[in-house]
Amino acid sequence: MADIRYIRTRFWDDEYTSNLNPLEKFLFLYFITNPLTNISGVYEITTRRMVFDTGLGEEQINNILSKFEEDKKVIYRNNWIRVIN
Repeated sequence: MADIRYIRTRFWDDEYTSNLNPLEKFLFLYFITNPLTNISGVYEITTRRMVFDTGLGEEQINNILSKFEEDKKVIYRNNWIRVIN
C-alpha cells in the first residue's frame, strides 16, 4: 500500500472516463486512489467502507459497480475488487 498515487492527466481525456457521469468518475477515481489500493489493482474493500469514504449511498455504489462490471472495468466479488486497466 502506497501513500502516494500518481494519476495521469489523460485520465480525464480517456474515452471511457470522459463519458462517465460525475458520480461514476468520482467512484472510479476513488477505486484507483483510496488507501487500500495497490499496484496490482486487486484489494479487499467492503461496500460499507466505500459508503463511508465517498458519502455515496450503498444503492448508488452498487448501481455504479454493476455498470463498471458490464463495461469490464471493475470486478467486485466477496468484498474483493479488481480494477482492470
